[in-house]
Amino acid sequence: MSQSTTNSSKDSRLYKVLYIIIILAALNIALHLMFASFTRSGEVSVVSHRGAAAVAPENTLAGVRAGVAAGAPFIEIDVRVTRDGALVLMHDSTVDRTTDGSGKVGGLSWSYVSGLDAGAWFGKEFSGEPVPRLGDILEFMKGKPSKLVIEVKSPGRYPGIDALLSEALRQSGMEKDVLLISFDGGWIERAGYLMPGATFGVLYVYPFAVPPAEEVGYAVVFWPSLVIDPTLVWRLKAKGLKLWAWNVDSSILAKFLIWKGVDGLLLDRAGLIGGN
Repeated sequence: MSQSTTNSSKDSRLYKVLYIIIILAALNIALHLMFASFTRSGEVSVVSHRGAAAVAPENTLAGVRAGVAAGAPFIEIDVRVTRDGALVLMHDSTVDRTTDGSGKVGGLSWSYVSGLDAGAWFGKEFSGEPVPRLGDILEFMKGKPSKLVIEVKSPGRYPGIDALLSEALRQSGMEKDVLLISFDGGWIERAGYLMPGATFGVLYVYPFAVPPAEEVGYAVVFWPSLVIDPTLVWRLKAKGLKLWAWNVDSSILAKFLIWKGVDGLLLDRAGLIGGN
């Protein structure tokens, strides 16, 4: 077979692939248009992510203050448990990325974690910002117009975390003023029996199945899934769920998801969409 014939065959296959891609893209766009017209849209809530991760060190009191000051109706934080049972704000399983310490949160004592600097990595003006306990954040949020969203990280790794959370909420009197979310849907359903006053939601990369809306009120979905699957927003909202998208860092993407009919957007910068 000549070189020109081989190149012609390769070009033909490439054109076929491109043609299929164009057809699939056009079908995706058509389905987005159709299902967006079926979906009831309403007010979209800003969920200030990890406190306010773009303007202050994440999962610190400074970050939570910044989210509240920005007027976000929801402030999201992440919670893990130290070796000696302290509920602390930390996204990662270790303290390495966001503090001057090292080690897995579950293997460290509160006395060690409380002495770490959780702000200097973000900016000199935040040097000395400590890792807060959940109880400190709950006290700060009392009476604030924003609602606290607590993502419980890997609850299966921390035996007894549900009891610790229940007690912290009871002591602060905030049982009915928080939304608890986690990737562990089974844990969320079980926690509902222990903390009946709280509101619950499940995090998903893609929700192949979701609990009924009367058990879990919120579905928090990774935004690419809402782009790839044109039916997803409509299907989840048709189940009676509130639908939030995470993590959105583009105003164009935010506008698209608002047009699709999502109920909330997790944003590192609360003002990204020009209003709450």
